[in-house]
Order: sequence, then C-alpha cells, then structure tokens
Amino acid sequence: MSIPLLRELHEDLRRLLIAGASLAPNDLRLQAMLPKLERLGEAAPVFKKVGETVSEVIRSSPDLAATKLLDLSVLLHAILHTQGSTETAGELRSIGLTDSNASAPTHISYRNLQPVIDALTQTGSGRLEVIRQANADGIFTDMRTFVPSVTALEDSYSEIAEYVAEEVLPKIGQRILPVLHASFNFEGGSGDARKLTAIYRLTAEEEKAAAKELIHKSAYNGSLPVRIAALRLAADDADFEDKLLELSYDRKKEIRSAALLALSNSDSEQALERLMEAIMKKDTSIAAEPIRRSVNPKLKERVLAFGEELLGAMAADRKNASWLERMLAVLGGLRSPGQHAAERDFLMRLLHDDAIDIMETSRIQSEAAEALLESKHPKALLFLHELRHKRPNLLGYSFKAAVRLEQPADVYEAYKPYLDDRKGAAAKQLLQVFYEWVPGPLYEFRNLREKDESEPLVSWDSRWVHRLVKMNEEDLVARLAVKPEQEVVDYLLYKAKVNPNIATYRTTAILLALVRLGSEQAPELILSTIEKAKPKQIYYLEEEISFLCASIPSRYAERLRLTADRFYYEETRNKLLELADFVAAKKEEESTKGAGLLSWIKSIVR
Repeated sequence: MSIPLLRELHEDLRRLLIAGASLAPNDLRLQAMLPKLERLGEAAPVFKKVGETVSEVIRSSPDLAATKLLDLSVLLHAILHTQGSTETAGELRSIGLTDSNASAPTHISYRNLQPVIDALTQTGSGRLEVIRQANADGIFTDMRTFVPSVTALEDSYSEIAEYVAEEVLPKIGQRILPVLHASFNFEGGSGDARKLTAIYRLTAEEEKAAAKELIHKSAYNGSLPVRIAALRLAADDADFEDKLLELSYDRKKEIRSAALLALSNSDSEQALERLMEAIMKKDTSIAAEPIRRSVNPKLKERVLAFGEELLGAMAADRKNASWLERMLAVLGGLRSPGQHAAERDFLMRLLHDDAIDIMETSRIQSEAAEALLESKHPKALLFLHELRHKRPNLLGYSFKAAVRLEQPADVYEAYKPYLDDRKGAAAKQLLQVFYEWVPGPLYEFRNLREKDESEPLVSWDSRWVHRLVKMNEEDLVARLAVKPEQEVVDYLLYKAKVNPNIATYRTTAILLALVRLGSEQAPELILSTIEKAKPKQIYYLEEEISFLCASIPSRYAERLRLTADRFYYEETRNKLLELADFVAAKKEEESTKGAGLLSWIKSIVR
C-alpha cells in the first residue's frame, strides 16, 4: 500500500480544513492526485474507496463541501492509524546491565516520563526547569532515563550538561556506569570529558583501579577536553605524579596548565621545583593559580623570595619591563585570605616604593592592592585606606578598605571631597565601587537570592544619597534610598515621569525604589507606565514588573485587569490577570512598602 501517497493527501486535506471547506470543490491538487488513487484502486479496494470520496469532494457544491471533506478526513485518519508502524528504526543492542541496574524500576508512567526525555535529548528553552523538577520528583530512578541522561552530558546548553553531571548522575549512582562506559569516546568533546569525570566519581573504591587506568590512558590519548578532565582527576593520585611532571612540559599550553594545577595538590620537592620553574621561565602566565592553590607551605616562601629579587631588579632598572609578567604571577600567587605577615609586608612595601612608580607598574599596583584587600586583615585595610593620599589611582581600593574598616559616617567624611569633581578620575572610581557593592532595588524583596557571598552587605551613611541626587546619579539613588526623605522622593518622582518605559531597567528601578520608600504616588505611576506600553512591547512579564504590579493596593485591581486586555501576547495577559486576582484578594490596609511585600513576592513572582 502506498502510505506516502496517503500522507500527501493528508497534508492537502489539512490545508483545506484550515483554509475553509468552500475551497475544496475543483481543488487543483486534489484533481491531480485523483488519477493516482484510481489506478491504485484497481488493485486495492481501500484506495478505490478513497478515490471515490476525493471525487465526491471535488464535485460537491459549496454548501455540501464541509460534509464531504469531513467524510474524507474520517476515512483517511482511520486508514493511516491502522497502517502505521510502531517500530523504532535502528539496531537493538544491550546497554550492559549489571546486578545493580538489572532490577532498576520502570514505575513512572510514560506520560510523565516523555517530557523529561524530550528535555534531555532535544533543544529549546525551558528544558532545565523540567529536568530540575524531574530530579526533585525522583523520576531519574526510572531506568528509561539512564541513556537520555548520558546523552544530556553532550547538550549544547552547558547549564543542562553541568546540572545533569553534578545533580542527576550522582543520584542515579553506579547503575548508570555501563551506559557511561559504552558511550565514552576518547576523542570526544566536553561531553565525553564529563562522562570520564562521572565514571571516576561513581566507581566504587574497591573497583577504583580500573577507573584510574582509564584516567591515565585518557591523559595521554584523549582529545584536549578529555585530557584536561583526566589531569584534574589524577591530581589526588600520588602514583601519577611522575606522569604529571612529564605532562607539565607538554607542547600544548592547556595541558601544561592542567598538569601544573594537578601538581599543586602535592607537597613533594619535585612538584615545588616544577612550579618554581614555571613562574621563573616560560610558563609564567599559567603559574599563578597553581601556586595560589598549592598545599606546600614552602612554596609561598620561595615565591616571596623570588618577588623580593624582582623588586630589586625593578628598582635598579626601571626601563626594563621583562620583570612585569613575572611580578604579576608572583602577586597572583600571593592572593589569598590566609596571607602571612611577610607576604602583607611585601605587598605594602611594593605599593609604597617610589622607585618603581612608573606607568608600566600600574597593573602591578592594582594586583597588589587587590591581594591586600582580599586578605581582609585590619593592618592591610588600614594601609589601603591611608594610601589614598599617595596613590590616587588606587582610590577605589582605598574606598573599599575604608568601608570594611571604618564607621559609615567616618567613611563619608573622608571620601565625600572626591565627588566634588563629578567628571574627575577620583569620582569615577568611587562611583564604580558604589555600582559594585550596592545591590539593585529589588534585592531585599528577592529574599537575598542575589547575594554575592564574596562581598559583604555594608551600611552606607544616608548623606551619600543626597550627594548622589546632586550628581544626578538616578540609578545609585534608587539603590541607596531607604529613608522616605522628601528631597529623595521628589527626585525619584520627577525621574519616574521622564520618558517612562516599563520595559527598561531604568524605569523599573526607579518605581521599585518609590515602592520601597512607600510613596503614595507609586501605584498610579506603576499603572500609568504599564498602560503606556505598546501592545507588543512586553513579550514576557519580568520579575520586576510582576513585583510592581503585586505591590499596588487592592482598589487598583480592576484597572490592572482592564490593562491586561491591551497586550498582544497571551502569556503577558494571563500573568497580568493572575496579578490582578492577587491584588484584589489583598486587604486594603496592608502595607505597600518595605518588608511587608516580601511575603507577596514569594507567592506571585517566580
């Protein structure tokens, strides 16, 4: 039976059903197909019946065309569904079941399983959330997810591949090892590097010897990503140290770098000498991180002594820049919270030394200041704070140190003069620190989800806000404003009315600040700004917009509901209607500012 011909007819039928049944009579494509069906009908009665029905559709009057077209549709669907194939193309082969996975359950219904398999093996947006939810629901205990999970390690979207490697495979455990071994390719890409890592981590200790052998072979014979992964895994293997020393001279820089990083886990004399050789000779550019990570306490002493030699050479020959890269590597190696006193003294002496104060050393000075700041030691912070007079090019580091060390009022008094010249280099450095360390206006309402653990939340003197108002730094004013002072509120109200656009960060930031300050005009400004948006301007309701809508009092619910009908995209309309219902359910006397909104945003903003 000629199934392809029926499928072609099915596509024509679908076209006519969409376009309208009145176009079916005398349709040229149906007329062209009719002779083929009549010839096949001589050998197969079913084709004869299809041909007769097609002929009736072609000859039908416009008022009967819809009935005839539906008759053809029912007949055609019945034939296609009875003649379809449920077989999967390809060779059937075993994935190598073991005792641990031979009894793996397959208790998940295919209705729940299929979206997960699609998310693991196909492309498109929203897949990561499906996988995360499936992991939380325990779906990956089903054996049918094993192969798709391994396939996902090669996903072009790295976040999915990394999530599966770090969160999904460990939960599946050793049962997935046969699939990993069967699909692992020495010459593969980053996906195979993840497979190798998973194999090593999931292999039981009593069977680790075979996994180590695979790691050693991969370190020499694999592709670049596989070799790098193998070297990372070999870092804890003392028996492989001689090979790491050998590979640290590999012709590929990436391999040398990975081997040096692996050697940083060793406290042997051979590893120490190799790392010192790297920083002193041709591998200077990749030596800093291995030295910083090294577990050998003697290495830092050697690096510090080398730094002293370089400092003397720099002072003796200021025009010779050959020491620049090596000194940067030394400073990179000394960057750690657990600095010793000798290391801090060296860094402070470097910053204080006028003998090397030339243009080429500006980057060195920045690295030294960064290293002192990261130490968080009071002596280092005080030194940086006082350095503002001697090194104006490092004012940003001085400001950061002062914020960590001094009281907010004292910081303001010491650094406010630097903002007098708004366009000056000093003001730009201070503003950059504000942008780095002051969180966005939605910060407190996101339940601290954006918290940067590397930098503490700091307290700022309230006078900074007024200073920034005078400088017209609207973004920083929106971030720093916490007290409903009239000057600040009036400034933000004025800014909210200048070219409002709900789809821009600028507008939402200002409106969020007004909500935080409890401005009575905020609800009206929020709604009017949304009403001014173009119907197709908002494709997806961002979290900030959702929060703004959630913050308005219940008396505005009906107006928000009417606003939803203006927008073109269904998702936007539905979200606004959901928000309108949420707002309507609120009590009018509820607070519309500050922490009172925290419980609201948890329930309405995803």
